[in-house]
Amino acid sequence: MLPLHQTRATCGPIIDYLWEKVKYPFLVFCRLVTCHFFCIYNLCSMYDAEQKLTQVLPELARESQHPQVRDALLQHEQETRQHVRNLEQCFQILNQQPMALENYAVAGLKQHHDTFLQQQPQLSALMMFDLGAGCQSEYLEMAAYNGLIEAANSLGLQQCIPLFQQNLQQEEAAAKKLSMLAHQLSQQAAL
Repeated sequence: MLPLHQTRATCGPIIDYLWEKVKYPFLVFCRLVTCHFFCIYNLCSMYDAEQKLTQVLPELARESQHPQVRDALLQHEQETRQHVRNLEQCFQILNQQPMALENYAVAGLKQHHDTFLQQQPQLSALMMFDLGAGCQSEYLEMAAYNGLIEAANSLGLQQCIPLFQQNLQQEEAAAKKLSMLAHQLSQQAAL
């Protein structure tokens, strides 16, 4: 974590307001700086994740031979592009620039996919793998957006909350749809 003077310098107008206008006691200020830094850090992490997913989702759609799976992945790619715009809007609200920060969870899922692909699986196995990886990604994103909503509530960042909630709702819907498709296709394969 950055020293207090560097954290204050990089955390933007909210911290300056608390420091200069409200004169919060030092410990409350430190707690808010920590929460604010946590929020910005996770916001940057999700920004990287969503940007990566705008590249990965079309790849997964091209791998799928099933029209419903392909359509679901392409639809979620469009939603993911909106997620990126929502996060950019939050950065503007916070008067922040995104830090260059790699989301290793999404990078790991992509690496896992690429390793599986090297095994030259049958197309049906690849599609099931892709649906499972898609579900894993959605659940990671849902956890992150829940954390961002909590942090934004704690910091009074009311303008960001609806943007995080919109992203969260779309992640939940995508997870449900991908899970349903995986279940249906596994049932068909068992027959």
